[in-house]
Amino acid sequence: PAWASSHPAANMAITGLALEDGRREGECDVIRRSADAGVPIRRRLAALLAVGLPELGWSVNEACVLPLLVSLQIPSVLLMICWLLSPTIGLFAHPLLGGFTDRFGRRPFVVAFGCASAIGLALLPVFAAAFSGTAAIVAVVLTSGVVDTSMDLLLTPTRAAMNDIFDDADEREMRCATAGGVGKLLGVLSVVFLGHRMAFPVVAMLIPCVI
Repeated sequence: PAWASSHPAANMAITGLALEDGRREGECDVIRRSADAGVPIRRRLAALLAVGLPELGWSVNEACVLPLLVSLQIPSVLLMICWLLSPTIGLFAHPLLGGFTDRFGRRPFVVAFGCASAIGLALLPVFAAAFSGTAAIVAVVLTSGVVDTSMDLLLTPTRAAMNDIFDDADEREMRCATAGGVGKLLGVLSVVFLGHRMAFPVVAMLIPCVI
């Protein structure tokens, strides 16, 4: 303040407060780094792999399911229902799921939704080949909805696990974005090099290995 320039005592007090604030902020940073350093590397790696799973599953589901649905000549109304299932369910399920993960832990929900998405991805080409007509349409739409919804709900426990491990918000967001980008890249590459039919079972087998 202007009045402080003519009062040496006030200047000293302000300087002391600034130094104290800086010292406390530095201590908080040290505590955060110490807490992060105390987390086992295996647990960090598991959290990073898990947080990349939704993008991996989505990239395969989006790239492979749409041509599959079109080949079955699914009506446009059912296509809309297929893509609306996940956001509609997630709108109500995410708040409840957040409370459940705080109460029962993150891992049970990561395993449950990860396995559900893996089973769905493995069954999609099977249903498309085993059924025909209306039965194939219903089976593929429902299974695709299960995969999409499971991947969406998987975001809640995996991001919560990242919050448990990494205290620094910037570092946490950077790691989540990197893991998601790697997952999406792997999903796209699996579709490009393995084709639509093989990408489903390969990614379905990869997901349980990660969780």
